[in-house]
Amino acid sequence: MRFNLFFVIILCFSFSNTFKYNLDVDRAISDLYNFQFDSCIYKLDNLSTKNKEDALIPFLQITAKWQNILLNDGHELSYEVIYNGIDSAVPFYLDMIDKYPEDPSYPLFLGSLYGLKSRIDLAQSNWIDLVISGSKGYKYINDAKQIDSLYYDVYMPIGTLEYFLCRSSSSIQLIGKLFGMQSDCIKAIEKLETASSRSRFSWIESRNVLSYIYLYIEKDYKKALELSSSIANKFPGHPYFAYLKAEALVRLEKYQDFEKYEKDLQYFYLHGPKNQKIECYDKYLYLKALIAFQNDKYSESEKLCSQIIEGYEVEFKWILGFAHFIRGKSIEVLGDRNRAISDYKNAVKYLTQYPEYDEAKELIQSPISEIINNR
Repeated sequence: MRFNLFFVIILCFSFSNTFKYNLDVDRAISDLYNFQFDSCIYKLDNLSTKNKEDALIPFLQITAKWQNILLNDGHELSYEVIYNGIDSAVPFYLDMIDKYPEDPSYPLFLGSLYGLKSRIDLAQSNWIDLVISGSKGYKYINDAKQIDSLYYDVYMPIGTLEYFLCRSSSSIQLIGKLFGMQSDCIKAIEKLETASSRSRFSWIESRNVLSYIYLYIEKDYKKALELSSSIANKFPGHPYFAYLKAEALVRLEKYQDFEKYEKDLQYFYLHGPKNQKIECYDKYLYLKALIAFQNDKYSESEKLCSQIIEGYEVEFKWILGFAHFIRGKSIEVLGDRNRAISDYKNAVKYLTQYPEYDEAKELIQSPISEIINNR
């Protein structure tokens, strides 16, 4: 009887600690995705002192510090956070993998660290380094999957890497296959969908990635709106979730819904860290240019795109590419094909991973009127 009572006490204590840990982690993650970085880092630092062997916390700490520096001080300084984080955290994860070889969380978050390095390579268009970093991450994440195939958090990074690979050149795909990576777009999306609906932590990022894929590549705007709305509504402080949702509304020509949401979009470029304001303003101008273009207001869309192009400072260049693409089409419809071709060439430069790349190449060769008439 005394043994049974002791067992119940220990079980209750363990459940209480686990519940508190889960609650504290969820609060830190909520702060992270609502861009409350100081609060998030404070919570994670407290958690790390009490959970020294935890797999998730070091990864979240690096992510929060990186995002904080990125938005306040710029992308170059933010890269150092990731480089330093990898140097400091990799030995810890390798030790934990040796100590707990049956725990999939350590190889998952070690692999995810290399995924952050891949992001830097992507921003700098270092395609070979991207595949190498991605392959290192893929190796560890796949190890986690081999340990526990029902550990659904692994499907987000695997699906993301495989989708990027399926959209890459044949030479990049070949290198990826040498490292054991698949390049099937449909299967990659299925993995992301699995993580989106069944994972403990990566459902947020899975829906973010899927929103981006459906919006910009697969052109399934209804799915993009559904997924982006689920995360934008859950994390109203996250500006980029809001802008994904807003663009899905525009692409579906739900202009009244966009107008109701416009004050939230404006808030993000009027308030917050410097680099957030810069990026959100460019995205806001892009959405207004897209609305103007979709409503045949070509002079207005040209002016808005020119405003983006002339002052562009954002790390990733895809909005710049779309601005050139829309401006080129606007200018050509207004009658100046020679100027439009220059924009199409810039669109080709910046949109290599997007369907508009092929359309821009076609527009360089043939007038827009001929393309429209032949479809």
